[in-house]
Amino acid sequence: MISMLGCSYPQGKPDKNELFRVVKANEEWELVIELGETGIIRIVDVTSEVAWLLNIENGHFFCFNGEDLEVFKAPFANANPVAARFLNEADILVADKNLGLCKYLPHSSSYYVVADECKGIPFVGINSITMDGYGGAYVSDATSSGYFKRDGKIYYVWFRDGDFDVELFQEGVAFPSCTAVSENDNLFIGEFATNSVICVPSKAAQGRVETPSMFMYHDNGHGPTGLVVDSCSNVYASFEFCHDILVSSQNGSQKTRISLPECAKSFPSDIYIDGDWLYVVEGTEGALFRIKLSPSVIEREIPDCLEPLSWPWQL
Repeated sequence: MISMLGCSYPQGKPDKNELFRVVKANEEWELVIELGETGIIRIVDVTSEVAWLLNIENGHFFCFNGEDLEVFKAPFANANPVAARFLNEADILVADKNLGLCKYLPHSSSYYVVADECKGIPFVGINSITMDGYGGAYVSDATSSGYFKRDGKIYYVWFRDGDFDVELFQEGVAFPSCTAVSENDNLFIGEFATNSVICVPSKAAQGRVETPSMFMYHDNGHGPTGLVVDSCSNVYASFEFCHDILVSSQNGSQKTRISLPECAKSFPSDIYIDGDWLYVVEGTEGALFRIKLSPSVIEREIPDCLEPLSWPWQL
């Protein structure tokens, strides 16, 4: 059921946080799985046949095939996996806050470090991985960064003949929390300390010169906690303590907000897109939901009488 905001204000102009059309998520949402655990849960991979998730608070990896739920535990006591992506059908690349970049084979319990530094500089707090489709991945390192200490880094990791070559891609980030890559070769960086998303040309942009810029900003919640891009280069971002997913077009104009299911609380800890499905994991419920991304959900124009959210310098 979709609810459209009207274009008249019989009771005065609405609050700026209500100025976007909102998808009321009732029948449209589907519950995929309840994990039986709560916490900061990240999505490793989701397809139509299987879902992999990671609870970063206890190192549990979950595999759900539609019927059975298997739980795997990182085999080392000092392991602290906080993000992961599949390298191939068997191997998982893990961002481990204590050990560095690791390779994990759940069914054999093999878990070992493949990189823990970049040209002699050790990783401090790597916390996300994004595969770029060109044989590499972006890995964010929040270090000890924050709003007044912008020393977070984005690394690029090449996969070459079984080796993992690491190079510095971007520095000066205020606590990078997640990244996403678009088909038109933009890299989106979630900057947790500023509640915003930064856009820069990706490594595949091949010398394209553009000034890194603020692409998306939210004046509610904390985040982003998750970033994804669909095949039309629309960008989706989730934020802690927000009961919706923000959606922006490839040029940065905010298109809509997709409300979380009414039964879910306001702690979306990660989002993921597979085909036409948007997946969101809600940490306080320990549940994975999905919604079909039909044109009626994301292709709406904002009425002329409505205003966009304010940018931070306009507040």
